[in-house]
Amino acid sequence: IDECVIDPNLCSTGDVCVNKIGGLPGYDCVLLTPAPTTPKPSPSPTSKPPDELVHCIAVIDEDDNFGNPDQFNTWELFRADYPYRRFCLLIVESTGSTVNPPANFLSDTRAISVAVGRDNGNVPLREDWFTLCNVKSNQHTVALWIDNSGSMYTSNVASSKALFESKLLDKGILLNLQVSNVENWIDPFIASFA
Repeated sequence: IDECVIDPNLCSTGDVCVNKIGGLPGYDCVLLTPAPTTPKPSPSPTSKPPDELVHCIAVIDEDDNFGNPDQFNTWELFRADYPYRRFCLLIVESTGSTVNPPANFLSDTRAISVAVGRDNGNVPLREDWFTLCNVKSNQHTVALWIDNSGSMYTSNVASSKALFESKLLDKGILLNLQVSNVENWIDPFIASFA
């Protein structure tokens, strides 16, 4: 006798009536639970091509010739092309120097700015850019851009730069180095480093 067919209300809501196996009299009420589903993974930055994961580092003391809205618009272009690139802005402090990152840079979770000093080639004054910029040991490539426009020169950060380069070499991280006399510290990173 198919008791479940005779009285479909034998079980409470959510349960399913199942006849005993092998024709035995009786039935069981079984609560059916949905099969576990594997959530779809969210897009991971590590699944992106290495060129999209380049860690960008700009070193500059002032950007008077590169103000808003140029900065805002250039940052928008950078993020549109490279949404996963991490960016570290190292602001070299000196009297009268100003770097004013745009609001969209400041609210970007993949971008940071850090104040650093001038070492002028003096080892005790050098700063550890690798740690300050949170460069990962498994990073494939770092793009480093240094301002050489006259208000600062690469010689002003030579010891910090040498330490940074040695840490990259030690970790097997490729370095793409650019030195420029133009104060646009975003545009050089809107490029392929593959």
